Amino acid sequence: MSLLGFRRGVAGTRLLVEYGRERSLPAAALLQGSGIDEALLTEPDAELEPVQELRVARNLSRLLGHPPGLGLELGLRYRLGNFGLWGYGLLSSPTAGAAMEMAMRFLPLTYAFSAISMRPLPDTIELHFKEPAIAQGLGRLLVERDMAAAAMLTRQVAGDDFQLQRMSLKALSGRAGAVPAGLQDILGARPDFKATEYVLAYDRAYMERPLPQADPATAALCERMCGKLMDQRRMDVGCTAMVRHQLAAMPPGMLPSLHHIAGLLGTSERTLKRRLQEEGSSFRQLSGEAQAAAAARLVGDAQLSLTEVAERMGYADLSAFSQAFKRWHGVSPDGFRRAHRAA
Repeated sequence: MSLLGFRRGVAGTRLLVEYGRERSLPAAALLQGSGIDEALLTEPDAELEPVQELRVARNLSRLLGHPPGLGLELGLRYRLGNFGLWGYGLLSSPTAGAAMEMAMRFLPLTYAFSAISMRPLPDTIELHFKEPAIAQGLGRLLVERDMAAAAMLTRQVAGDDFQLQRMSLKALSGRAGAVPAGLQDILGARPDFKATEYVLAYDRAYMERPLPQADPATAALCERMCGKLMDQRRMDVGCTAMVRHQLAAMPPGMLPSLHHIAGLLGTSERTLKRRLQEEGSSFRQLSGEAQAAAAARLVGDAQLSLTEVAERMGYADLSAFSQAFKRWHGVSPDGFRRAHRAA
């Protein structure tokens, strides 16, 4: 099940913006290129497409200088109250184990991007996380956020004395991991940054505990409503839209191949090419559209010089970028920027 195929609530994006604002980052800069109006983040029933939240996460990481451990810090901020019906359903479950099973069934109602699987062992429960390949450069941040959030939510369901046995993260090439202040005190385990996979492990006995707010009728009602909400949020998108989502999540200037995008979508190059043709589009066309849109966003940012924009777009010099930009938009970057300012 691809979590990209479901719209999501605004709470996850709101937490990203709040974290950035606490560090003196303006909301406008955090939301740039996402198509999100700040007022929308206060609407309880508002929904976003996954690519919009990815854009805000990318902006936050870039503006902070891509600090190690950022995902773990973000994940520690999650509370069951951020998840609406899904969170209430977990608390109403008869046991922590039943809550975990419900959580996995309705995972698209969370703010996770990682593929998450549960592995019960005789004395231990392991949650395995697969770093999402949907956003170049964001995978580590997203999987860290999902792991820390999962640990925090399990603690809130299982009780304040809940402690992790193990928190394992893959080794970072050329970089040391960073442990947020208080993480070990909160979760009971110091992250291991030299592992070969992403795993949370804890005592299986926690899953057998009856929950103090258990209510079978409420739990059943929440499950039915979560099922309906998941159907409502499922996006009936074709192959063209999915490729657009993937391309929009890439950094400006990155030119992924058809092979790369097919791998992210779990299909073959031949099948992807055929489906795009059936929908009247092509990978070359969509890739060009994505590059044109990224260039327009960067040129519209007055804080960047046009030379910096050209570099971010992967061009060796401003002249070559200007020629490409004029092909895309029919006007030079400088003319586009002047028009953008006037508007």
